[in-house]
Amino acid sequence: MKTKGINILMIDDHPMILKSYVDVLKDMERASERYRFSIDHAHSTEEAYLFLNMLKGKQLHLIFLDLGLPNNINYSGLHLGGDIRRGFPEVKIIIITSYDSFPLIQQALSTVKPDGLLIKGELNPDSLKIAVNDVLEGIPHYTKTVRKYLTHKEKTP
Repeated sequence: MKTKGINILMIDDHPMILKSYVDVLKDMERASERYRFSIDHAHSTEEAYLFLNMLKGKQLHLIFLDLGLPNNINYSGLHLGGDIRRGFPEVKIIIITSYDSFPLIQQALSTVKPDGLLIKGELNPDSLKIAVNDVLEGIPHYTKTVRKYLTHKEKTP
């Protein structure tokens, strides 16, 4: 089996969260020769925009995007995700967020059109591995809460 190089940008403002994602990806590399990951980080919307503007021919395959990012340029993770989708339509995006409200999930799905949307409280290392594999294979992946919202309309009071 040929090993495929995957360039990833992880956008999250919590270093411990980023480290845990990197650890999961390293574990995936050790378990299989299917993928080799090259990982960059951004800790804010501003850092992410700077990174994306400096790509200069480097292909980006996958982005992990947190919606709750500090922003010095009045842009949220949601705005950033929409801009990434428009500017890099071929890049696979996995939103990984703590927010689980129906309106925000609905807005993220319609604005960013992510290939995966994961609620942090529903993740563990194994479920993240499955999500990454699915998305890299072109299979959308959503955690339980997101799937529930996709199959049931929110009841209005």
